[in-house]
Amino acid sequence: MGEYFYGWYFRCQGEGESLAVIPAVHLSPERRSCSVQIIARGGSLYREFPIFMFRINRKKGIMQIGENIFSRKGICLRMEVCRPGESVQETGGGRSGEENMTVRGVLRF
Repeated sequence: MGEYFYGWYFRCQGEGESLAVIPAVHLSPERRSCSVQIIARGGSLYREFPIFMFRINRKKGIMQIGENIFSRKGICLRMEVCRPGESVQETGGGRSGEENMTVRGVLRF
């Protein structure tokens, strides 16, 4: 099996602000994972998860990565993230609390 990436791009735009949320699946011979990336004017945030935390129901149009839910009706985000270049491990091996941020929110379409 070669390397495989599959991502979904949600662009959310309001008055003067724009936000992109990209849930993705990454498969390669060495590693299997999923991720959520958030891109805004001020920079980007990224969180990688083990592949077993990825769920999709194509019939209902709902995808879940960890506690983050993506659907045609909206997005619900709930995760710890680090500054770019850092990583939060799902097993609790993250960096100090000063470098971590909590991302929580609901966007309704």
